[in-house]
Amino acid sequence: MVIDVPRASSLMRARAPEWQVVHARYAALGPDLIARVRPDCILMPLFGPGYDALAVLERMATLDYAGSFAVLTARLPAPEVVRAELRAAAGARPLYLLLFDPVRRV
Repeated sequence: MVIDVPRASSLMRARAPEWQVVHARYAALGPDLIARVRPDCILMPLFGPGYDALAVLERMATLDYAGSFAVLTARLPAPEVVRAELRAAAGARPLYLLLFDPVRRV
C-alpha cells in the first residue's frame, strides 16, 4: 500500500511488475481499508500533507497491522537518528528508511 506518494506506482511497476499496488490517503487509513487490502508493506513519505511517518506508525499500531513499513525521504544529515526513532515506533515490525536524491529541474 502506498500512502500519498503518487509517483510510486510507475517506479514500482518498472522494478516489480508483479506487485499489486494500492494507493491511499492518510485520512483513509482505518480498519475497513486495512481489512480489505491486507497490505504486506506500507510505503509512506517521512512528511506527508498534514502528518508525518510517526503518525502513520501510531495509527497502524492501533489497527494491529503486522506488516512492514518503508519510509521515503530526501537525503538527511543524520539518517541513523531518524531511522532509530521510526524503528522504535514501529516496534517489532520491519521498517526501512529509503533515501533518495530529489530530481532538480532546470
